[in-house]
Amino acid sequence: MRYCDKLCMDCGIAMKNVAVSRKRCPECAAVRQAYRSSNHRYPKGKEPKVKPEKPVVEFRAKIYKMAMNPALRFIEFEDGAKGFLRVKLGHPCKVGWEVDVVPVEGPDLYHLAGRYNRWGVRCA
Repeated sequence: MRYCDKLCMDCGIAMKNVAVSRKRCPECAAVRQAYRSSNHRYPKGKEPKVKPEKPVVEFRAKIYKMAMNPALRFIEFEDGAKGFLRVKLGHPCKVGWEVDVVPVEGPDLYHLAGRYNRWGVRCA
């Protein structure tokens, strides 16, 4: 094993004649190990806030027309209502596909729910 003089990467104290693989002084290593083994990562009252998830409402729609904008598709729902579907450029959404959509901000604007392969089958 090789030995050399190094600086502790946490506190910057010089360590003399220590193993090359060592990165922290013994005090900093003990503090780090105690922190890693403890069950409480956050101080009391400082726990990260968990945002309540909004329930996702999916609708079934059929793509009936392509728009001049390559990122938009015209969709029609089962009840006859119509809207717009926004997709990524290059996504192979074709006329006739039946897709699950979720509403986003804006009137009559929807996004795809899940992933679809190039044949229109939902993957996830």
